[in-house]
Amino acid sequence: MLLSQLGKPLQALAAGTQEATPGGSQGAASGSAQAARAAATGKAAGGGASTVAAAGKAQAASRGVPAGGAAAKAPAKPLRVGFLYDGPIDPYASSHLHALSAEYVKKQLGSRIELVPAERVTEGKEAERVLRKMCADGCQLVFGTSYGFMDAIVRVAREYPAVRFESNAGFKTADNVGVYNARYYQARYLAGMLAAYASKAGVLAYVAPIPVPEVVQGINAYTLGARAVNPKAVVRVYWTNSWRDPG
Repeated sequence: MLLSQLGKPLQALAAGTQEATPGGSQGAASGSAQAARAAATGKAAGGGASTVAAAGKAQAASRGVPAGGAAAKAPAKPLRVGFLYDGPIDPYASSHLHALSAEYVKKQLGSRIELVPAERVTEGKEAERVLRKMCADGCQLVFGTSYGFMDAIVRVAREYPAVRFESNAGFKTADNVGVYNARYYQARYLAGMLAAYASKAGVLAYVAPIPVPEVVQGINAYTLGARAVNPKAVVRVYWTNSWRDPG
């Protein structure tokens, strides 16, 4: 699922209620189409409380309105949602899908939601700085759209317990930190099947970025798919040691 599925839970969140769709993210170990799924269902891995419900409570409290209660007479402030991107938002980057889905949600909710994107953010201290600025500027929900933001998210989340954070492809959680991903392993399994079917020698190549759990999961899925077609298939892995290296 994509972040376009966030419509209903974010409507509830923007209204400051506790309404959320049941379900949740399964973490990086269960595969990556869950940034979207975990965000769509609103349940953070490990924490047990839904992202939208918790953020809704925080927002309602800031307006002096009990979660689930009547709205204040004054116009409600829009829900501010931050998106942290490790590169530019272009059609050739994974950030493009996040951006498209976020814009879809914006169209559905209109003035009830405000998007706060940050592009070309590097991992580590720079990510922490941008995350802190988002929180200081009033973001109540923040998506770190790259695995490399995981540690920065966990550190900053300790400083802002009222803000909900979602870490794409991460595996570290906290009371206000969840993880989400897509089921990329399904496509990689099918890719392995196709590669084995097309290969006469039965020796296949797999170009991988960095040896982290999500990437290893993809290699395993590709290999299992290949061996479903050719039990003797061999997969040779070539590491780039970089997430993004256009030069």
